[in-house]
Formats: sequence, structure tokens, C-alpha cells
Amino acid sequence: MDTQQNVRNKAELELEEVLKIIKNLANQYPAKHNSGIATILQTLGRFYSLDNSKYDKAKKYYLEALKKFEEEENFLNSIMVLEDLASLYNTRGIDVSDIMEGIISFYRELVKDNRETYLSRLALSLLDYGFYLKNKPQQEKIESLLVESLEYYRLLVKSNSEKYNLNLARVLNNLANFHLLNPDNLLKARDEYRESLNIYKELSKKEPNIFKKDLGLSLNNLILVDLKFDESLAKQDYDEAYMIRKSLAEENPRLYGFDYAHTLLKGVVFFNEPIRNIEEASKYLDLYDDNYLDIQFLRKEINRLREEGIDNSKLL
Repeated sequence: MDTQQNVRNKAELELEEVLKIIKNLANQYPAKHNSGIATILQTLGRFYSLDNSKYDKAKKYYLEALKKFEEEENFLNSIMVLEDLASLYNTRGIDVSDIMEGIISFYRELVKDNRETYLSRLALSLLDYGFYLKNKPQQEKIESLLVESLEYYRLLVKSNSEKYNLNLARVLNNLANFHLLNPDNLLKARDEYRESLNIYKELSKKEPNIFKKDLGLSLNNLILVDLKFDESLAKQDYDEAYMIRKSLAEENPRLYGFDYAHTLLKGVVFFNEPIRNIEEASKYLDLYDDNYLDIQFLRKEINRLREEGIDNSKLL
């Protein structure tokens, strides 16, 4: 039986083979097959971008695809490759502001002539750009991007809620994360998290397995905000998040154990859940490397709780 890596290796060989075939065909029939080369190059870029160790290959194929599309004056596909490049560069902390500004300007022009087709692409680009800037000192810019994206997704949901509700929930969640940084905006953050949560609940009714993780994240985000206004509601958030994340962690400890451990610690600190839960959290955190997300902070919190007892002013 093939392992996941064997499947990836097989797919890589097949994609490279397809590229060779199309290049040969393009040499014989350039009018028919030149555009196919750019598409396969972009596909290879996306394939390699899924593996951090293949960053250079992904970048190489994206740049080759971009050059091909630009030679063909296929500007829409060129923009799509630039979107892929921005996502790739962002994984390495490379500034993508110029790329994103160009993409957004391009979609703004297209929206003027064909709002129905391109408004969703503009909304998504604004959302992505706001996400890329989340760790940059550009607070006004981030809020402006996310608020504009939210405005467009609200319009899009009116015409097709099934298609756009998920991205509406995403932009609400990102905007809430941003507003949470400012104590004066806690009410805004709470309302945005709550609206996002309600959307995920509706989505989960149809496809619970797909949206279970998002539902757990939204509930977990709400805990600290609701604690400022309504402790009983915060406890409800915790209980729901606990059940969802416990279930996910039991299904796939390596994928979801970190999230479950985080929620367990919140329960101990804020809701007087059994102190033994920190040992269960520690067991799940042991599955991860020291550089995984903010795992070192959580491990320090566990050690502090063991040594000092509970102090709910420190776990934020």
C-alpha cells in the first residue's frame, strides 16, 4: 500500500512528464499548446508549494508560468500566478505589499466593467492582503482592507449565501482578531466572533466533519472576550469548544492535539476545571516540536501552573 510520500512522488513524476509532453507538442504546434505549458507550470508550482522543502522549485515554476502568461498577454492568469507567488513568499516572511497592491488595483479595474464576475476576487484579495499584514505595524491599513472585504462579502452573500458564507465567516474572524488587540474594540470583536460562529454553526449542520475545526476555533476565540462581559456565556463557549476539540484530538492527536491542549488550559485557569487537565494538555503538547506555533508559551504556562497554582491574569 502506497504511503502518502509515495503518492506525492508518483504525482510529481506524472506532472513533470505531462510538462515534457506539452513542451514537445508546443514545439510542433505552438498556437495550440503554448498556453498549456503555462498552466502546467502553475500547477507544478502549486504542487511544490505544499512542501516547505520545495520552496525553490515552487518559486521557479511560478515565475516561469508568469513569464509565459505575460508573453501571451493573458493578464488574468498572470494575476492568478501572482496571487500564488504572494502566498508562497508570505510563508518565508517576504514582503508582498507591492504584489498585493497590484493585484487589488487590477481587480478594481475589472470590477468597474464586470462587477458580478470579479467582485468576489476583489473581496478575497483584500482579505488575503489583510491576513498577510497581520504581524506588520500597519493597523489602519489592515482594518481598512478587512472592512472593505467584509462589505463586499455581505453583498455577495445576499446573492449566493451558500457560495460566500464561508469567506464571510473568515473575514469576520480576522476582523475580530484585529479588534481584539484594542481594549476599546472588545465589543466589536465579540460581535464579529459571534456572527462568525453562527455562520459556522449553520455550515456545520450540512457538513459537520468539514467545519468542526472552524467551529471549535470560533468558540475558543470567544471565551476570553465573553469573560469580559458574561462569565456564564464564556463557560458555555468553553464547554462547546472542549467537546469539539476533544473529539478532534482523539480522532487525530497530531493534527488537533495542540488546539485541544490550549482549550484544556483555559478551562483550568478560568473555569476551575480539574488541575489534572494540565497533565492531559502536556501529553498532547509532547507530540509537537519546540518550534511549533506558540507551544513554548503553553509549556511555560503548564510549568507555572504546576509550581505556582492558578492565576488567571497570565494565560491570555
